[in-house]
Amino acid sequence: MKPTTLGIVACLLVSFFPLAALAAPTGDTLTLSRLVTDALRSNGELLALRDELGIAEAEAVRAGLHPDPVLELGLDTGDLTGSSGEDRYSVGLSREFLTFGKRRLRGAVADKGFAAVREQVRNAERLLVLDVKARFHGLILARERLALARKAMALDHELVSIAEERFQAGDIAEIEVSMARVEENRAQERVIAAETEVASLRAGLAQTVGLPAEALLEITDGMPGGGSAIDTAALEEQALRLRPDLKALMLAKEGSSAAVELARAERWPNVIAGIVYSHERSTEGEGAQEERTTDELLGLRLSVSLPAPSRREALLREAMARQSAGERRVTSLRAAVVREVETATSRLAAAENALRLYRADILPRLEENLATVREAYRLGETGILNVIEEQHRHYQVNSDYLAALHGRNLAVAQLEAAAGIELAHKEGDNR
Repeated sequence: MKPTTLGIVACLLVSFFPLAALAAPTGDTLTLSRLVTDALRSNGELLALRDELGIAEAEAVRAGLHPDPVLELGLDTGDLTGSSGEDRYSVGLSREFLTFGKRRLRGAVADKGFAAVREQVRNAERLLVLDVKARFHGLILARERLALARKAMALDHELVSIAEERFQAGDIAEIEVSMARVEENRAQERVIAAETEVASLRAGLAQTVGLPAEALLEITDGMPGGGSAIDTAALEEQALRLRPDLKALMLAKEGSSAAVELARAERWPNVIAGIVYSHERSTEGEGAQEERTTDELLGLRLSVSLPAPSRREALLREAMARQSAGERRVTSLRAAVVREVETATSRLAAAENALRLYRADILPRLEENLATVREAYRLGETGILNVIEEQHRHYQVNSDYLAALHGRNLAVAQLEAAAGIELAHKEGDNR
């Protein structure tokens, strides 16, 4: 290979492998972990869910309380019936007593409901982290493609210069210069489209995180590279044990089981007991024989509600239906969790294999081929169509490589979300 060709290959390798260097941040940069932290702290929908968690907690506290006592005041008078000398007033205090463990069962149902809502909030956090990671990696991909488009535009500009020099020397026709300029204009259009996509993705990520878009002007991928060997069976076991959405359904199922017990207990009546103090004043006899008497009484009151069997049976059927539905949902989600882990693991393995192929063989040969064709054109050994075709191939293959890199990073995020854990990574292999 000629010395000039070696120089071009070296320049291209330096230019294309560290594509992120063209967009290197210069100030305080935001990493993925920082964005995730900000999202968990500032995302509006997540904050609203956390507020609703307080509602469930209050309901759990209320369910465990005894029924409120009832104060009863009574006044009877004979003024309206011609017996002005007779009247009675009373003061009573009563309370309903829940029988057959109803208060305990109500508290159990409410406690399971509160725990389920808490796990739902944790699951919302899990999904938010996945959303932030997906948006972040999408933005990184767009930024890298912008750098690639700018580099391709620089190559097209250089091709125009070479074509003009050869035209001035009388080596080629003017049409080749025109063709080179068309390619340069197309490269400019790709740059504009890439800049628009970067701006749009940055705004979407900023909204999700809860930061202004200007705060995301300086971000760094900072992503670790290939991880350790993936043990699919271990990840499935961890997912079934740790996934908050599965925990929420299991807690809801336990709550529905307690609700069935409560519905059975509700078939039996509660007892309302109270104490009543009454003061009675009456008149006996007439005229000179008239005598006023006063009595003070202290009594007990006991009442029992008579529950309607049809209503109680309907409540029991409803509770049993909820229990059955909860069991089916848990079974279905467990199978779905296993499928998610298996799919994410397969996707990650395929992405890693593709990246190894790109790095070991495709990209080095691609850079060498481009440098050789461009040098051959400069020396008049090939036509401009070959150069244009090779530059198109170079751009497309590098774009495909960036997509594969993005697919690997997204697969890692999806596997972490599916397993409900953070995977361990090795540093320094993100490109």
